Amino acid sequence: MIIRFNLNGVPAAPDCNPESRLLQILREQFGLLTVRCGCTSGYCGACSVLLNGELVPSCMVAMFTIKGKSVVTLEGFRASGEYGEILDGFREAGYNPCDYCRPGKVLGIHALLKKIPLPEENEILSGLSGHHCRCNEYSSLIRAVTLVSLKFSRRRS
Repeated sequence: MIIRFNLNGVPAAPDCNPESRLLQILREQFGLLTVRCGCTSGYCGACSVLLNGELVPSCMVAMFTIKGKSVVTLEGFRASGEYGEILDGFREAGYNPCDYCRPGKVLGIHALLKKIPLPEENEILSGLSGHHCRCNEYSSLIRAVTLVSLKFSRRRS
């Protein structure tokens, strides 16, 4: 079945089983390898994408549900100015997530800051609770998100 949607700002129409998972189609048909296959149960956050601007685990999204919607992966998000600012915040805070979880964390921070522009520590932990990685401690993640939120806030002013 052909399922039409917008992928990273470009129309896409893969021929696939409507029950296939978005994760599988993004990796296998489009070669978008920053969408990582982790737990396949929506727990780890490695496969996170933006679906109509909302952060979702692509391993839990059936293809038939995305007809006519917009999907953004890290490959598409890299073109935004926010991508570089988030990475700058990582460096300044001494936060260095592994390459496996970095894509999901970047998109997760973007989604969190759209909802809560200047989050408190508990809001950061809650907002990123769907991203599980053992590569860094949470204190540097909290510093990174706080720095990024301040940068975004100054830019909006």
